[in-house]
Amino acid sequence: MAIDIKDYSPSGFVSELLSSRIKIADAFSSVRAYVHSSKKDVQNDWFESLVDELLEVFEQNSEGHGFVFELAVFANARLAGTDAFKNNLEKFSILSRGLQEGDCESHFAKGVVNYILGDYAHAEKSFQLYDKNYPRPPLFHRTGGPMYRNPYGPKVCGKGRFPGRFEVVKCSSSKAGHVVLVSCDSGYLAAYGRDFFDSIKKLDPSPCVHFHVINPVEDIFKKISFISDSAVGLSFENICINQIKTYSSVSRYVVAGKIMEIYDKDIVVSDIDLEFKISPRDVVDLVSGDFGLYVNEGKGRCFPWTYVLAGLGVYKRNYSSMSFLEDVSSFVDGVFNDEESCWMLDQVALEYALRRNENIPFSNLRELGCPLSQFSNRPQRRKLAKSFLIECGEG
Repeated sequence: MAIDIKDYSPSGFVSELLSSRIKIADAFSSVRAYVHSSKKDVQNDWFESLVDELLEVFEQNSEGHGFVFELAVFANARLAGTDAFKNNLEKFSILSRGLQEGDCESHFAKGVVNYILGDYAHAEKSFQLYDKNYPRPPLFHRTGGPMYRNPYGPKVCGKGRFPGRFEVVKCSSSKAGHVVLVSCDSGYLAAYGRDFFDSIKKLDPSPCVHFHVINPVEDIFKKISFISDSAVGLSFENICINQIKTYSSVSRYVVAGKIMEIYDKDIVVSDIDLEFKISPRDVVDLVSGDFGLYVNEGKGRCFPWTYVLAGLGVYKRNYSSMSFLEDVSSFVDGVFNDEESCWMLDQVALEYALRRNENIPFSNLRELGCPLSQFSNRPQRRKLAKSFLIECGEG
């Protein structure tokens, strides 16, 4: 059963956790709901007390309590930008020396602390040790750890796996100076595609939208009729892998450079469930740098998989953008693990590429006030996507 931390005092929450009346996974999930959102119904002083309570438990008995230390590190992200946050980092740095090396939680927590402190080489080392020791499947908030790489180390090179068999079916006939690129499987194209296209068309009478579809179903033009619109571009990629859901999302970054060359236009990379509030043309016009990213400072800066959001990015037709996208694509190809769910791989890749290209001028779409909003009824749309694939014999 899902729990909400606002129903507990910090000491009560910790007591319930230690007595196993709150499961570890539920504890992290409930804290995550506040760390990764702008929810205000629990104030910072609650999180300050929670971190203090957790660290007190850990200091009294560190053995077997790696998860307590990890939860304290995780909860501290909510306090980013405060004096308490900085003071806690100093405590974490000292206390981490007492972590038991056999605990997978200790490696993950050390990775996060080292990353926040800017020690990226040791962050990678800790996350890799975690990768070798954690029980499968990992808790959701930990899935980004194994994919982290030190951006100042040797370049992560692709393995030549991606893209698979790539085919441009048709290009958009729009004369717009940019192209909006999304990637998805046939199910998500059926569940979101038309609404995504129509939402842009309402804002821009001459939209240029390109859908990159992974493993398209047979007779896709008959089953999803809107893709015949002349303003819609379409490419197919056929590939045989296990983690098809993950790849269907991240593949837009794998092929973005190719699409940019084909259209010879600026690229707006988007999630297919993103509902534009201003036209893509206006988004492009906001960007004065070589490219535009949605960068999270503050609490988003505490984790490599939340620092740069993958849902929206603008890449101008220039060498810097091409170089940046090549780093992202190479990272995805080099790190993708077909045996694990690589959630947030695209955001880890973007963080890596941004640091490797840190001297290139870019625009922060968040600071420019570019709004991000998702379509409603997402659970129902996911069911629709699954039902569509089953009806097509792909489920």
